[in-house]
Amino acid sequence: MQSELKITKHAGRRMNQRGIRPAELDAVLRYGDVEVRLPGGAHSLSMSRTALDELRNEGTEAHFIERLRRVAIVIANDQGSVVTALKVYGREGRRYRREGK
Repeated sequence: MQSELKITKHAGRRMNQRGIRPAELDAVLRYGDVEVRLPGGAHSLSMSRTALDELRNEGTEAHFIERLRRVAIVIANDQGSVVTALKVYGREGRRYRREGK
């Protein structure tokens, strides 16, 4: 299902502005295991330390894993599109990475 997601124009622009590469988006969509519900029914998807460690053990390059560590993807409630991508930093960004709610 995740491979069928569309990337909105907004998400594409934000990825470009924020330096998030298509390979990083693909990795988060494929291996992301932290899902957080957001207002309006959307949810964010990111990778836990466990998922990153598994990629490291499979031989993924360290600099790529470091880039993935801060990436979060927001997916619309219809499960049909990636609406934005961001790099999570500080207190404001925690809402996209925390588990629960």
